[in-house]
Amino acid sequence: IVAYSQNNAPANELTTILEKEKRVFGQQKLISKFEFEQLRNFTVSWYYKLERKSPDIPQDIKDGYYRHLTTVNELEKLMMTFRKELNGIFSNQTAESLLIADLIDRGGKAIKYSINRMNKELFIPSILLMNEYNKKGKGKKWGKVINELIEASLNKRDQLLKIAYRSHRLHPEDIGRPITADLDIPSKSEYNGKQSIEITLDIYLKTKNIEQTSKERGLVNSTIESHLTKLVEENKLSVSEFISEEKLNEMTSQIPDFELPLSEIRIATQNQYSYFEIKLARIFLKQQNVTTNEN
Repeated sequence: IVAYSQNNAPANELTTILEKEKRVFGQQKLISKFEFEQLRNFTVSWYYKLERKSPDIPQDIKDGYYRHLTTVNELEKLMMTFRKELNGIFSNQTAESLLIADLIDRGGKAIKYSINRMNKELFIPSILLMNEYNKKGKGKKWGKVINELIEASLNKRDQLLKIAYRSHRLHPEDIGRPITADLDIPSKSEYNGKQSIEITLDIYLKTKNIEQTSKERGLVNSTIESHLTKLVEENKLSVSEFISEEKLNEMTSQIPDFELPLSEIRIATQNQYSYFEIKLARIFLKQQNVTTNEN
């Protein structure tokens, strides 16, 4: 306004100028909120600190970290595309009332999609895992560690729900609170006294299905897969239960070094194989080497 006044702009244009500036400022502020980069940076930093303090990180927490980071990376990629779409909406829509309607429609959908993904892939698996550790006497320290990641994700969720353009909230009304404390692990009297991994083995041998085992145990798939990996290592289950011989041969030919970090192997193979499959193939090769050496 000062710049226009100094250039002798007519006084009756100042209101229009101010509205344009408000719109530009509102656009920049709004677009900056649609991001997952901060949560991604926190997640990486959280795991880095954890590695420095505790070199013996449990495998299911490692799996949870990779799942969490993968989801956050995917959401940030989607947000990059959506930020471009928002810029397009601001460019194409001149009427303020129509602009706000478009932002509420498209922004609300983006927020709802993001929060649904967070509930399904971040909150529920992490809370189930935290509950499992909190029930163990010596596992509570890991429960606290997982809770740090949950809290950071909840903060991001709250920030998404507060996104507004010039006092107009964009979030959809049908988004409720996240599923948190209601999640629990069902107990069965027939399994009293058994270790968690042994219960998983019993149920898997009955169902022969990972998702069904996960459902019956009230645990997420990644935890069940962690149990099954351990059972394969102990020769209580065979790798062939989960990967065909043909696929094993394909994996061993495509992956030159199974000692690389899982994430690097996934990138090298363009995410062709799951973490579970890579870990099983790694165990298979180790077991083969042991057999060869014994012979």
